[in-house]
Amino acid sequence: MAQDRLSEALVVISGASSGIGAATALRFAASGARIALLARRTEKLTELAGEIGDRGGTGFPVTADVTDPESITSAIERIGAEHGRIDVLVTAAGFVSPGQDLRAWQDMVSVNVTGTLNCVHPALPYLQAAAEGPHGVADLVLISSVAGRAARPHNPVYSATKFAVNAFAEGLRQQVTENYVRVGIVEPGLVATEMTAHSWPPGAEEHEWLRAEDIADAVEYMVTRGRHAAVNEIMIRPTEQAR
Repeated sequence: MAQDRLSEALVVISGASSGIGAATALRFAASGARIALLARRTEKLTELAGEIGDRGGTGFPVTADVTDPESITSAIERIGAEHGRIDVLVTAAGFVSPGQDLRAWQDMVSVNVTGTLNCVHPALPYLQAAAEGPHGVADLVLISSVAGRAARPHNPVYSATKFAVNAFAEGLRQQVTENYVRVGIVEPGLVATEMTAHSWPPGAEEHEWLRAEDIADAVEYMVTRGRHAAVNEIMIRPTEQAR
């Protein structure tokens, strides 16, 4: 089913230069999707596009900053206009900081909340166009966090941003579901990625963390269901993680 749904699909992934975004790009490309790789780091995107090409897939770098509405809108509209539709959008760009200064708080809001909105808004018309295409469905997957379900004292602002993502996803889902645009969130627990390396919560080093590929599995499962089934939420934690 994954091959059928993703074969020749046009997939846009923000935060594709590393971590969950990169792992998802590799997974989708292996199923035949064409991947628009969005992030700020052009060199990393070019390397990933080359790796995808070496494996027989199609990936192309698109340098854009999710916190800059003009940058990301221009990038997504260019992709959508060139291909006529966007079948899947995965918003994997994220930022977490252990800092307690106001700038750190604002940066988390800018990337995790405003950055998500900046990606979704210009993509919606193209997702709706895709839902009228041969597969009859389009998918929007927002990478959230277990921190969006239960606030924790070590980083309340990060939790707040993920609560916002979850609320936005559910409200948007109700708005577009009748048009066969499926909206889902994936809520990982502790994942060993570049983003989290500098911000471990207390005691996290004692756990066996998830890998980015585990989250890519969940995203792939979500978007490869039949048209009649919408998986709106997947929470995935390391086995050892209690909260």
